[in-house]
Amino acid sequence: MKYKSKKNQLKDYIKLEILNGNLIDGSKVNDKKFFTSKFKINPVYVDQCFDELIDSHILESKSDGLYIRIDEEKKANIRYEFLHSYINDFLESLEDIDISLDEAIEHLKLRNLANG
Repeated sequence: MKYKSKKNQLKDYIKLEILNGNLIDGSKVNDKKFFTSKFKINPVYVDQCFDELIDSHILESKSDGLYIRIDEEKKANIRYEFLHSYINDFLESLEDIDISLDEAIEHLKLRNLANG
C-alpha cells in the first residue's frame, strides 16, 4: 500500500467518518488537540489539513469551532475518490506480485461465488 503522510491520513480520517455516518452535515469537528494526539502530528499540520478541508468546502469555520458541511454530491465525490485510490493501490499491488488483472478478476469471481 502506498505511503500516506500524516496530513493525508488525517484528511482521510475525517472523510471516512463522513462516509460512515459518524460526521454529518452540521457536526462539530473534534478540536485540534484530539487530532494532534490521535495522529502524533504537529498542530501546524492539523491547521493545514483543516485549511485544505475548508478550501474544499468540507469544513466550515465558525467562531466556536469547525463544522462539517457536506451534501450528497460531496459524499459521492469523496466515495469515488477513495474508490479510485483503492483501485490504484490494488493494481500496483498486482504488479508487485506479477499477477495480471485478468487473473485477479478470476480469483475475485471465485471468491465471490464461495462467499455466496
